[in-house]
Amino acid sequence: MVWIHGGAFVEGAGSEPQYDGAKLARRGVILVSINYRLGLFGFFAHAALTSEAGPNAPLANYGIMDQVAALRWVKANARAIGGDPDNVTVFGQSAGAVSVLTLMTLTNERLFDKAIHQSGSPWAKTIDLRQASIIGEDAARELGLSTASTADQLRSIPASALLRVSDAFFAQGKLGGFHDGRLTTQPIIDGRLIKENPGQAIAEGHFRHVPVLIGMVNGEDSLIPTNGAADAFFADIPLLRLPEAAMAYQKISATDVYGVVNGRKAAIARSAFQDTVFAAPARWLAHAVAASAPSYLYIYDRRSATSELSTGVGHGGELPDLFGATATAPREFGETLRSCWVSFAKSGRPNCGTLRLWLPVGRAGNGFVRLAADATLLNNFRGQRLDIADRLNPYLSIQDHK
Repeated sequence: MVWIHGGAFVEGAGSEPQYDGAKLARRGVILVSINYRLGLFGFFAHAALTSEAGPNAPLANYGIMDQVAALRWVKANARAIGGDPDNVTVFGQSAGAVSVLTLMTLTNERLFDKAIHQSGSPWAKTIDLRQASIIGEDAARELGLSTASTADQLRSIPASALLRVSDAFFAQGKLGGFHDGRLTTQPIIDGRLIKENPGQAIAEGHFRHVPVLIGMVNGEDSLIPTNGAADAFFADIPLLRLPEAAMAYQKISATDVYGVVNGRKAAIARSAFQDTVFAAPARWLAHAVAASAPSYLYIYDRRSATSELSTGVGHGGELPDLFGATATAPREFGETLRSCWVSFAKSGRPNCGTLRLWLPVGRAGNGFVRLAADATLLNNFRGQRLDIADRLNPYLSIQDHK
């Protein structure tokens, strides 16, 4: 199992204590945690670099190149460390999940055999080489270089200075973020290594057809600001501008979501954010994959077997439970999650917990399984709301996969 950490492509590391893989390894897998270049170190374009690279050399996506190199290393060395090069599962959360989706679309070599996509957004936007080059030129100017900077001048920039600009650009929304209800993120469409948006590639069938486990947590709305910026954020959710949304969300109360809620209006906006950015895209991705390989859907909400009340799990909140290094929940939640992930990695089927027969999407309604101390199948999970959210799908209607 190869772990790709999250962090919006600007922060994080595979060496963080919360990613200690000992408990997963004890279940009979070899866990490899990797690092990759982040921010402007990992995703940078400039006319001088493009001109120097030649017509076929990959550009801009140094972070993705690092991930590819790591997976090649795993394939080459798996047997030497007691593993199987023909049974590699790549898994990642948030930016790590976006990375997994991107790697699925690099079809010219077999880098892995199964994929786990945790809280990514298959409908996320990416920028092309021209747009990335404009950002690169802005960065060069911030560092005192002219628009006509050479490749050698760019390489002479101290790492500390580039890091300062990288952090500033992320804070300003130049390296990603939520705009008009959609997430803009890396990687960059460079036309060479990455030739199209990963979501578009999935829609057109340009991806490696491997079993995929796809899902989210119940509190993805933890990503929404809790200060004065929240109102502007809520107004930026296009789902709530659709006429039929009022009917679909009329029964939402202030207790129906798991983040910080200030009244019913905020609860509706938070629910719509979850549906548009995470739940509907996950369902679409699962159905897109299901046409050619088994796919499995989940929502992790950490509810006990005897209670309908959720303790709430924010974005990334499943990771302490999955790795068990800094547990934040009773032991059974982590045990369930680890058994599902390891079962999928070993066999391509997540047979785990109390749900021993987890059917792939297409054989069990829309296929969402609630993962908690007891795993249960959810019938038509948020069905009407996700159907409405599908209208905002920039790539392909889920109806084409039913």
